Amino acid sequence: LEPGVLPPFVRVERLLSVGLDWRVITRIIRISPADSAVVLTVPLLPGESVTSPGVRVKDNAVEVNMAAQQSVMQWDSTLEKKDKIELIAPQTDQWIEVWQADVSPIWHIDPSGIAMIHLNSEGQWLPEWHPWPGEKITLQITRPKAVEGQTLTIDSSSLGIKPGQRTQDAELKLSLRSSQGSQHTLTLPEKAVLQSVAI
Repeated sequence: LEPGVLPPFVRVERLLSVGLDWRVITRIIRISPADSAVVLTVPLLPGESVTSPGVRVKDNAVEVNMAAQQSVMQWDSTLEKKDKIELIAPQTDQWIEVWQADVSPIWHIDPSGIAMIHLNSEGQWLPEWHPWPGEKITLQITRPKAVEGQTLTIDSSSLGIKPGQRTQDAELKLSLRSSQGSQHTLTLPEKAVLQSVAI
């Protein structure tokens, strides 16, 4: 056996962030020894547009060029909003893929294809897939319909009054939760003079 140079091999991690805006964070992590440059052509997802500066895109693919001793490369992208996302692991021996889906509660995903790995990241559900070349998953994405009901909950309120000779000081502490961003009106008693408000 004679010593030889191993071909470059990396892991491609794609994190789909599905919230108000849809984004993809792609990380290229070197697995092979960092003694040579890595030159790859990594295809983009359908509807993906790279926003990070300095990243070369040609024919809907990113031209990855990592120098020797460089172990990580990353870029951010926007993702077109659709009701279905298909991820297919390319037939290649140059990298393996890892897919993650960070889905906001305003969306619901129904995955099909290979089995997912359930991960909890700081109490947050973060499903993950480790596909072999040629395997795929399909994410059906829907937005749950709003349910009629109360949008405001008052968790606690306390009113403290300090009587004086001519005036009395009143302090109201209020804790509330709302599922909608809006203004909430509090009616002051007659002849009351507002001194300060802290939110």
